Amino acid sequence: MLVASLYSATPITVPAVRSWTVDGELFTLPVHLSILVDSRFQGLRDENGLTLIPPTLHEFATTFTSDLKESFPSLSPQLTSAEKPSKGAIFLTIDQDADYILANGRSSSEGYILDVSHQGIEVRGSSPLGVWRGVTTLLQGLVQGNATFPTGTIVDQPDWATRGIMLDCGRQWYPANYLKEMCAYLSYFKASEFHLHLSDNLVLYVLKPGRVLGPLNSTYARFRLHSDKLEFAGLSPHVNETYSREEFDDLQRSCASRGVTIVPEIEAPGHALVISQWKPQLALSTDPTLLNLSLSESTQTMKDVWAEFLPWIHSKQVSIGADEYSSALADDYLRFVGNMSQFIQQVSGKTIRSWGTNEPSRNLALTKNTTVQHWDNAFQLLQQGYQVINSDDFFLYIVLKESGSFPQRLNQTRLWRGNALGGPWDPTQCTSRSPTGNPSLDSPTLLGGIMAAWSDQGPTATTPLEAFYSFKMGLPVVVANAWHAATRSTALTREQFDSVFDVLEASVPGQNLDRRIKSKGIEVVVYDFSSETGSTPRTVKDTSGNGYNAVLEGRVSKSKGGLLLENGGHISTPLGSKVPVSVYY
Repeated sequence: MLVASLYSATPITVPAVRSWTVDGELFTLPVHLSILVDSRFQGLRDENGLTLIPPTLHEFATTFTSDLKESFPSLSPQLTSAEKPSKGAIFLTIDQDADYILANGRSSSEGYILDVSHQGIEVRGSSPLGVWRGVTTLLQGLVQGNATFPTGTIVDQPDWATRGIMLDCGRQWYPANYLKEMCAYLSYFKASEFHLHLSDNLVLYVLKPGRVLGPLNSTYARFRLHSDKLEFAGLSPHVNETYSREEFDDLQRSCASRGVTIVPEIEAPGHALVISQWKPQLALSTDPTLLNLSLSESTQTMKDVWAEFLPWIHSKQVSIGADEYSSALADDYLRFVGNMSQFIQQVSGKTIRSWGTNEPSRNLALTKNTTVQHWDNAFQLLQQGYQVINSDDFFLYIVLKESGSFPQRLNQTRLWRGNALGGPWDPTQCTSRSPTGNPSLDSPTLLGGIMAAWSDQGPTATTPLEAFYSFKMGLPVVVANAWHAATRSTALTREQFDSVFDVLEASVPGQNLDRRIKSKGIEVVVYDFSSETGSTPRTVKDTSGNGYNAVLEGRVSKSKGGLLLENGGHISTPLGSKVPVSVYY
């Protein structure tokens, strides 16, 4: 199990770890590996995070065992419970005395210690979630070391609790299975949240003299949750591109199993054309994408919507959107946000977040129990004591396929060298213009950072797999630099990231967003139809060596060296899709 040889360099993990002491030898995983869950803590859950459905330590261990088997098919890992470590095994346990503190002074349940010795591997987390972060680090290192890992000790924890991506599902349909795969990708780089923007519309020009708006109902606008109740029949009529309660529940649980919390957003009173299409009387006369908040029915409608869908949601916080409303109606806007915050708290016990539109009211202020996800310099809000998530658009915004204002992929140079001092982005970076315009590392109300992937041009602009191509490289950088502050001496460097990204991106378990197909050579499948077995089922062998045998079904006959398919006859292969490296569908 232990190979006594010097280890020339430690693996590079994304994010980097806080502290790593290496002993100079290697531990090799045995073929028949035991993964042991501390029987004292196997039913323990982390109740302090954002999710309402935290996995137990045993459930995290089950997912890890599956990932390990996927990453190393030659291994036969067995999961059992035990009271103590044993030789050659991976032991997962809880350190009840651990005290990990975030940069803002709050307690973290994501800290862990990873001990690798001659006797085996031990992961001690401050909670089951901390253990999960630890085994993720372990898996990244094992992949790079071909099932080996340097002996020594890692001590690690995040600087901020909020790390992840917002995906515009309102203007681009993403199937639930795609989102599950995204959660696997997010988790591998230690993201904590997946913010789903579930309603929106294409941008409309505001009505002005001489400008004619097309038919209201012809403009693309979608609401992605579907209720069977009659009173919501007009809210999401495109049922084939919605999530049922069962699908949304399954999605949230799948993501939670990997330490990622789904944070749903239902956008209003701006970007609300889907509500106006459902109830045209609620639209503001000068811009139907805005709700007329002078009508009490507008606020009541949104309360009704939230009352219907809040029971579907397994997070302690939801986003009400509240972005880009008319500044001339600031008081109406602030009353709406306050009313929705109070209502959601009373009905569900959840808090809210909103986008960071600064409304210039002299009479009212945004309620302090609203977390603000700001896209344009949140420094002033932090100084005023608001809870802030940094989504600064200069660093963290992309618009898929085309935009006059934002790139299609995050600018890597900007992420690594774009801050006011020429260094990397991290959540303290509210402006690139002046160091004095940014908060300190220990700012008490700075919660973290989330990048945003928008689909301003709607569903004709891109596809889900193409969207992944747009953010697959930038996302790990954002998450890594929200895990560890850029000023830490052990923070990840661009050179380190560039040297390891391709290896790690190709090794993420639980997903295949790149549509990679394992092959022993450049030929993925080779079918010689003359080799058909003739038995039932009619099989055509794959002679490439990969074993992707095909099955002939229905009226299929040989014709001039090929196949003739008639009346629904077809050939089935075990492959879902074959996509060249540079092409996405």
